[in-house]
Amino acid sequence: MQSTGVVCLFLLAVFCTQQVLAVYLPPVDSSEDKGGKKSDVGYGIVIDMGSKGSRVSIFVWPSSAAEPYAEVSFGGGDTPWYSKITPGAATFAANPEGAGPYLKPLLDFAASNVPSDKYRTTPIFIHGTDDMRQLPFGQAEQILDAISNYTATNYKFLMTPNCVSLLPGILEGSFMWVAANYLQENFQHDEGTTIGTLDMGSGSTQIAFIPKAGTAIPNNYYYTFAYGKDQYTPYVHSYTGYGYINSLYTINSTIAQSSTGNVIYNPCMLAGYNTSYTQAAKAITMHGTGSWAQCSALTYAFLNASGVCDQHPCSFDGAYQPSLHGNFVAVSNYVDIESFLGYSGYATVQNIIDGGVKFCALTWQEALEQYPSVAPSDLSTYCFGANYLSNLLGKGYGFDASTTINFSKTYESSPYTWALGAMIYELQIGW
Repeated sequence: MQSTGVVCLFLLAVFCTQQVLAVYLPPVDSSEDKGGKKSDVGYGIVIDMGSKGSRVSIFVWPSSAAEPYAEVSFGGGDTPWYSKITPGAATFAANPEGAGPYLKPLLDFAASNVPSDKYRTTPIFIHGTDDMRQLPFGQAEQILDAISNYTATNYKFLMTPNCVSLLPGILEGSFMWVAANYLQENFQHDEGTTIGTLDMGSGSTQIAFIPKAGTAIPNNYYYTFAYGKDQYTPYVHSYTGYGYINSLYTINSTIAQSSTGNVIYNPCMLAGYNTSYTQAAKAITMHGTGSWAQCSALTYAFLNASGVCDQHPCSFDGAYQPSLHGNFVAVSNYVDIESFLGYSGYATVQNIIDGGVKFCALTWQEALEQYPSVAPSDLSTYCFGANYLSNLLGKGYGFDASTTINFSKTYESSPYTWALGAMIYELQIGW
């Protein structure tokens, strides 16, 4: 999969040291686990290499199942086998050979939770998303090759052709849609009701849903998924560059480029918030002004909602999108902003606007006092975040201001992750 572009230096500088966060569980008993005898359990490993970091998920299923893809679950039961590290793999663009050892904590974590006698029958899939897709292809390929060689040399997991690769954005969005509907058991219902998904990483954002019956979806905007005897064709699109951190960086850069002096005023930052940096050998100081209206004008312009539309109807940035249909769940960064604004899992676009207007009216000092438990680095982005989400959902995707959206990272304790959808897909096609 060829990908072009460059990784923003801002994103590369966000994380400079490797950190590890894991759900550490003791190795499962060699004779049996929650599903019974070890010989009756199959294992699979998926590693997601995103912008902020990389994360591993371990899945299990009954080996004797006629349709194992229909019985996939997170290893570890109520405490999924999951671990993550920072920074992102794309930070190894200048040192691709370091990418293999970089993943060692995740590979070791997987090795400690999969029985050793199952290694050679346990498939592992390592996919780059977000920033990895934006690297020049040659650099991304070098990183992937180094990871593939390191994994094959040091671990005994089953590695199939292309198991270490870039994951196209349309598959990332599709696999998240599969995961959400699988967890909600929508594929098991005769009426065929499904839920749409909204995902937002640091570098890209995806939308996926089943349109109204009879809608003809153009090529490159859909994914066909077979589950048993049923077939589903959701509309799917991935917007490169419209993820949370990348959008924030682009808006800040746009503001900076429109100013000629050393002092820049940013309406998407709270009044009283100041930050300094060097750009093109020039010292820059950015002052927040906390203007919801001015920030809204910037985020709306960024969406390019009135751009050229070759295949009608379009959402934004010239992308085709049929009319919204059904209910939606918003995951990842959507949830962080919605929960910060004080909502409890369900909110409308108008709720996001109301909460955002209220927060953006605070001074930086007032925000620090009202939200002492929130990291200042996160707090400083939420005025922009609320504004961006309201425009993205309302004027970008076209949600009515009164439409309720579910914001959640989990369903009955299981995390929404495209890795689950990828595992289901791999089990369907076999290896």
